[in-house]
Amino acid sequence: MKPSSIDDQLIDSAKREPAAFAQLYTKYRKSLFRFFWYRLHDVEQSSDMVQETFLRAFSKLKAFRLHGFSYNTYLRRIGTNLLTDLYRKPKHIELEAADNVSDTRTDTTNVIDAQLVWEKARQLSADEQEILKFFYQQQLSINNISTKLQVSHNAVKLRLVRARRKLKKLHIVHR
Repeated sequence: MKPSSIDDQLIDSAKREPAAFAQLYTKYRKSLFRFFWYRLHDVEQSSDMVQETFLRAFSKLKAFRLHGFSYNTYLRRIGTNLLTDLYRKPKHIELEAADNVSDTRTDTTNVIDAQLVWEKARQLSADEQEILKFFYQQQLSINNISTKLQVSHNAVKLRLVRARRKLKKLHIVHR
């Protein structure tokens, strides 16, 4: 028996009647959840990723064709792409909040945290403070910073990494 014959039947059925997609969902939901859980170690985020994977698969169902692989392989490819997108999202500390404190801001803990981070940043060298301000406050790109400082892109990246590490140490140690 061909490994995808059951998948062929389920997919053909789902193409004719979209409600039949629930059978594919039921068949692969747990496996896909484990796939995400193993990588994220977060139940809520793993569940969200499973839902997003099935949403994308459902939206492309009419154009989908099996090529000798199971539908699970296709779902995992979508999942891998979603994980790649997730990992690529910038994870910046909101350093600019400390200098732009507003009376209308309701989340004072973020403002206080940002103020503490900027206070700790003052303990860094002038060059490290400058690069953090360019990147976080002025939101300049790596290219723009390298042009402004007349250094290579790699030098800017390296300085940012080092400044972040020092800031993280200062922030954690003196909290």
